[in-house]
Amino acid sequence: MFDIIINFFKSPRWKAPILTFIEENCIIFDDEEENKFEFTTVHEEFRRLVEELLGSMMAELGLTDK
Repeated sequence: MFDIIINFFKSPRWKAPILTFIEENCIIFDDEEENKFEFTTVHEEFRRLVEELLGSMMAELGLTDK
């Protein structure tokens, strides 16, 4: 199972959407020390993306999160 997960993280199915997300959202981050509300929104969008990608992989393997 570990090898399957590692291979998924190395695959274009994982890398392409993650890199696209980073490229589209990196502009809001700067050198200021104060956290902006925007960061929370981007974090939630990223969390949903990761959950969707992992959920898709788990479904293909016939696994559930329960």
